[in-house]
Amino acid sequence: MVSLLSPDEWKLFNLNNTLFCELQAQLSHRWQQALQFLNVDDKEIESAMSLLPASIIVSDALFGDNIDNVTLLRSVHQIDYNTILKRLCEMDLFDICERIANKWEMDEKTICIVQGASGIKPIEDTQLNTLAQWMHLILFYTLSKPEFIEAGLNDFIDFQIEYVQEIYEDFMQLMGNDL
Repeated sequence: MVSLLSPDEWKLFNLNNTLFCELQAQLSHRWQQALQFLNVDDKEIESAMSLLPASIIVSDALFGDNIDNVTLLRSVHQIDYNTILKRLCEMDLFDICERIANKWEMDEKTICIVQGASGIKPIEDTQLNTLAQWMHLILFYTLSKPEFIEAGLNDFIDFQIEYVQEIYEDFMQLMGNDL
């Protein structure tokens, strides 16, 4: 469904349909791996990862309306896209995910996981926080791939090593086949 929403022409990110579909596939595959590793069998939680690509589509549209300002901020101050989003519309990538989740009538636990995946909004519920930590790592790991760096997507989130430290070894072991 998210692929159907993707623009024919991206305004800010150096993406096309093929690369965007690859992003979705990689995020989804790694999320499925993590959920299997954690023995989580919940369709609502499985769908949580689809919110991130959807929010990238929305972000590109928001940035496109302000492309000159975004370009200027990036060239002068090297500000990350999440900070620019916050300044432009008082929402970051994860707030946009929450709005989409509400629109799609997704469960509150899904919203908590995605918000927690920012790495700066920990969740009190231990199980949901663990899932958010995994999502944070998957998102950062995937967006750090050369094709997504070139597309400009890796400038969305800051890696919060303190937030994910307790699961980092398990993550690296599980993703070892992809390295």
